[in-house]
Amino acid sequence: MPILHFKITQQNEVINLPTDINAQMLTLRKACITTESVNATRACAGGVAIRFPWLSGTETTSNVLSNHIIIPFDEKNAKLYDEVRFDMDLQAEHIDRSFRVITDNFEGKPIKFHNQDTGEVATKIEQIDLFCEYKTTHKFF
Repeated sequence: MPILHFKITQQNEVINLPTDINAQMLTLRKACITTESVNATRACAGGVAIRFPWLSGTETTSNVLSNHIIIPFDEKNAKLYDEVRFDMDLQAEHIDRSFRVITDNFEGKPIKFHNQDTGEVATKIEQIDLFCEYKTTHKFF
């Protein structure tokens, strides 16, 4: 199965892929959160919520934030790197070569990555990496 990787370093970021991907089932396998320092204050109210434009209207339903991929992590943990493993199937619509992702905290407030001046909630998050598996790279299946 092909792997799809996203590296997110900004609250409102454009992701550019080498090719588009047909609508199909994606399986989120792993999320990695890297912070700037061991003493980082993440202020994310329990985790981050990432909005992708290619997830259909009711793909995720939550009392926290619907239509987001929810990545919980322990903000009190002093590690520089958190890894969360998933086995989450997502029915993705057609994924364009270029699209925008939005990252919020669990309260729906835009988070501020360590290298940004914009965002409502300051964090020491450097980057978030997501790894998904999908069925095929072929245009016709």
